[in-house]
Amino acid sequence: FHLKTDCLNRETRCEFCDLSITYKNLTEHLLTCPAHSVVCECGIIIRRDKVKEHIDKACELTEIECPYAKYGCKIRKIPRKDLFAHKKKFYIEHQDMLEGKYDKLKEKNDQSVLKYNLLMGKMTEKISELVQKQDLLEGKYDQLKDENTQLVQEHLQMKNNITKLEHEQL
Repeated sequence: FHLKTDCLNRETRCEFCDLSITYKNLTEHLLTCPAHSVVCECGIIIRRDKVKEHIDKACELTEIECPYAKYGCKIRKIPRKDLFAHKKKFYIEHQDMLEGKYDKLKEKNDQSVLKYNLLMGKMTEKISELVQKQDLLEGKYDQLKDENTQLVQEHLQMKNNITKLEHEQL
């Protein structure tokens, strides 16, 4: 009977994670058992191994950044439970921030379009100049090719004439 109910060294199982453990270490284990329930500051009872996820994604007391902070909202940290009321209270200000951001992006985009169109105009002009130069060079190439062909024919004619003269002298 002692070994089953009173012995501090008896084997037992954690009722939360089913780990086999000696009875004398059970209390210490329960302080760190991942499956044991704990109470979050917000009052919710949750498994110890789910606390981080709860705090990161659901805890109403976790301070989170206003989604409009990146657009200029001065409220950087707010308890998750107060976010809806904050967004409702500052709806107009948030919309103004978005409109301001939109206007800046539109202006930047318009400037980019202007630069793009200017560059396209310059590139089109440069391409046109290069096409004209290419046409001119192709004309010169054709002319030089014709002159070369003519010179080769004249050279062959002179060679033939020299060969004839040499044969006549013999």
